[in-house]
Amino acid sequence: MNRNAVIKKAEQLERLRLETQNRQMELQNRLAVAENAYLQQQISPHMLFNALSFIHSSVYKVSEQAGNCALLLADILRFSLDSNNDDGKIFVEDELEQIENLVEINRYRFQQQFISCNFHGDFTGLRLIPLVLLTLTENVFKHGNLQDSEQPARIWIGFSEGVLTYYAKNLKKQKSNEPPRKQIGLSNIRIRLDHTYPGNYKLKVDESETHFITRLSINL
Repeated sequence: MNRNAVIKKAEQLERLRLETQNRQMELQNRLAVAENAYLQQQISPHMLFNALSFIHSSVYKVSEQAGNCALLLADILRFSLDSNNDDGKIFVEDELEQIENLVEINRYRFQQQFISCNFHGDFTGLRLIPLVLLTLTENVFKHGNLQDSEQPARIWIGFSEGVLTYYAKNLKKQKSNEPPRKQIGLSNIRIRLDHTYPGNYKLKVDESETHFITRLSINL
């Protein structure tokens, strides 16, 4: 076999490899969409929204705060179920609104929670895969001690020069006798970021004796 034939054969094999790789990626995308659709169908959104509407109307006269919490929760639920567009992304501003809702709900629940949440930059038209920032924020409430007025939890989200940045720092909850939970939320975030932004993001969670610090940066 002469040199030209070898080169041609190598080119054909490379094209075949790339075509196979593209088909595999397409199948993975379809699988991810199917899995999301399946999970969303496990609960009936209309049933939940109707239930929350009933709760709101029932408790609002007794507790305005509880009624408001029901509405905020319904808004977060609606976002989590209906957030996927054709390309699997949402507007960052929409998710920031749900982060504010989550913070507000927890302020209603725990009157003495101390947390600051700030956004910096122009997020207009910026799009991202959903529930990444919201899940990281949920972890602050799940694993953080927010009862110390001198060391409030801090959440900061910014966008500058094409980079979206998430930063959170919070005191750790006191240790309990319960076995540690697997960090399923973080693992899922990494999988989704690896799939959508391979080589274009950094996610790091640092743990000291007293604090958790979460840093995420994505080149968009």
